[in-house]
Amino acid sequence: MPNIPCTLIGDFNNICSLDEKEGGSQVISHAMMNFNKLLSDCEVVSMNASGAPFTWCNGHQDNSVIFERLDRAVANPDWVRLFPNCEFQNLPILRSDHGPILFNSNDTPRRVPKAFKFEAMWLAHKDFDKVIRLIQEDLLLTHEQLAQNPFNPYLLDKDLKLNTELRTLLDQEEVFYAQKARANWLKLRDKNTKYFHTQALIRRKRNQITRIRDPNGLWVEGDVLHHTFIQAFKLRFTADQIPNPLLMSNFLQVVEPCITSQDNVNLAPVSDSEMEYAVLGIWPLKAPGPDGLQAVFYQTCWKNTKNKIKDLVNDFLINNVPL
Repeated sequence: MPNIPCTLIGDFNNICSLDEKEGGSQVISHAMMNFNKLLSDCEVVSMNASGAPFTWCNGHQDNSVIFERLDRAVANPDWVRLFPNCEFQNLPILRSDHGPILFNSNDTPRRVPKAFKFEAMWLAHKDFDKVIRLIQEDLLLTHEQLAQNPFNPYLLDKDLKLNTELRTLLDQEEVFYAQKARANWLKLRDKNTKYFHTQALIRRKRNQITRIRDPNGLWVEGDVLHHTFIQAFKLRFTADQIPNPLLMSNFLQVVEPCITSQDNVNLAPVSDSEMEYAVLGIWPLKAPGPDGLQAVFYQTCWKNTKNKIKDLVNDFLINNVPL
């Protein structure tokens, strides 16, 4: 492919994987492997598409019917970076045996606030623990002072500067490790760094949800998307009818308790050793919690975080304070 932004859209008469086929022989063919090799040699990627999963059908009306994704868009890294918010949609197969592809460049990106996510690589910096502890202590003190005097202009300005400093440090870390990663790729004689960056961008786009169906079967997108998610979960986990207190009381009388009052006393509070054992036993890079921090952060900074975590857990167990 030329060193200019370039994309090709059309019928390639091949699939990239067996996931792109329904019916017929489910065998990895030489044609499929050659097609993937061609994409790799040309340094292009197959763009994801929403809508119909298949773009071609042999038209049979019996068990021999076959659906495949033969039509697609492929693009080089320069084009993907030029249109980072683009969307492809496979439209239904109607009068032809192929379905059309709708392209939307999305020149105006959706402004979706991103949640904070801790990066484990930040821990590798020699001054990480020191910087985090100092900023954490300063921010904590500032927040305590703001709680007493929320409209103090000096404290508000200090809080803003501390948060700005923290963001700047994290940005510098991101640049540092990006450069380090590039150096490692070059050391391993990989000349296609742009290609692999584009693959990462494609994976991120694959995880994006741009539209969903609401309970009424209508497609929803844009700013109301997250409200639709929340409403769907509320409907799913909300009882249709309020439980009858009398029936619940009778049911609980039948159930024999297996936890005694003394057991409940022994369960709380949690000791320091028990807490440390539990935290260090978590797989370091498992999915983060609502705060965006993975277990590796608390494990590495345990000396600075253990008291706070212990207070939160004991408040939950003893005082029923939500986490």
